[in-house]
Amino acid sequence: MRRIIEEENQKRRKALRRHYNETVRELASFMRKRDKRVLAHNVRWNVPMIEGLCTSAGCTHTPSRDNSLAEPSGWRGAGAVYVAG
Repeated sequence: MRRIIEEENQKRRKALRRHYNETVRELASFMRKRDKRVLAHNVRWNVPMIEGLCTSAGCTHTPSRDNSLAEPSGWRGAGAVYVAG
């Protein structure tokens, strides 16, 4: 009897752990889609990859780099003071 109860509890704990992990993954995915730092990283990472694919595939369109997400205009490098303008 005790073993049966322990097996049921183990199944419930496993199901709850799985549900919790799925919820955390969904939250992380949701936040990643909206985080400007991640978007900027993806832009910097994917543009060279796309350019490489275009040159190897022979396509005529080459995408340009979009650094507007990477750094706000007016910043002068790390540790510098923001200059409005």
